[in-house]
Parts: sequence; structure tokens; C-alpha cells
Amino acid sequence: EPDGEAALGRLRQATQSLILQATNTNYCVACDEPRVRALFRAIRECLLHGYRRYIQPGDDRILLAVAQEYSEFLHTDLDLVAYFCVTRLLPTFVSDLYEDRRRVLHFFRPAAVVACEELYLGFVALVSGLEKLSFRATPLLTKA
Repeated sequence: EPDGEAALGRLRQATQSLILQATNTNYCVACDEPRVRALFRAIRECLLHGYRRYIQPGDDRILLAVAQEYSEFLHTDLDLVAYFCVTRLLPTFVSDLYEDRRRVLHFFRPAAVVACEELYLGFVALVSGLEKLSFRATPLLTKA
């Protein structure tokens, strides 16, 4: 299991890179751009850091098991992350997850990004920095 600080470092790098790129496009980015997809993967990595169960390589519905309320209309974890970014609900989701101690204890180890206060606060600061970006949705997300 990768270190939470390392996962946050990868997210920080992806966030900074995307924000620098977006200054040339009025802070509007498309969800299918490679840098945006890299950001979504980094967010997913942080959300799943410290996950208690075995993660099968290639399993792209693990986060949807944690957030089952979204599994009806989204197909993959990256779709879920994209949905949160497009709708600007990512900081709210992260905060709600952190506060849902029962769900956190069920799915995550104590040192997980969403369980450890210090890591959680760093994560929230990073995802809150994305609020200045406008994410253009892919066709799947416009149907959700």
C-alpha cells in the first residue's frame, strides 16, 4: 500500500500541472484530456488509499462500492471522480465521507487519507484548489 503522503504528492503535482495548463484556456478543461485523466487517477488513488480489502488489478469499481449511492448511474470510479469535479461536489463528498466514521472504519484502515485527520486536511486543501477550474463533461456524464 503506497504511503498517503506520496499519494497526496502525486495529486499535488497533477493539480499544479493542470492549473498551470488551464491558465491558457480560461480555466476550462475537458474531462477526456490526458492531464485531466491523470488528475482523476490521482484523486482516486487518494480516495482509495488505505482501503481494507484486496484491490484486484484492473478493478475500476472499488470507489463505487464505497459510494454505492452513485453506482446506479456511473460505471467506473473515474466516472465518479469526473462527476464530482464537473459538479464541484468533490470537496463535499470528501468531507461527508470523512465525517461518516462508520463507513470509513468499515472500508479503510486508520492511516488512510480519508481516515487520518492530517492526510484528510491536506487532501481537502488540494481538491478545494480545483474549484477555480471548469470541467467540461464527457457524454456519459451529461446523461448522469
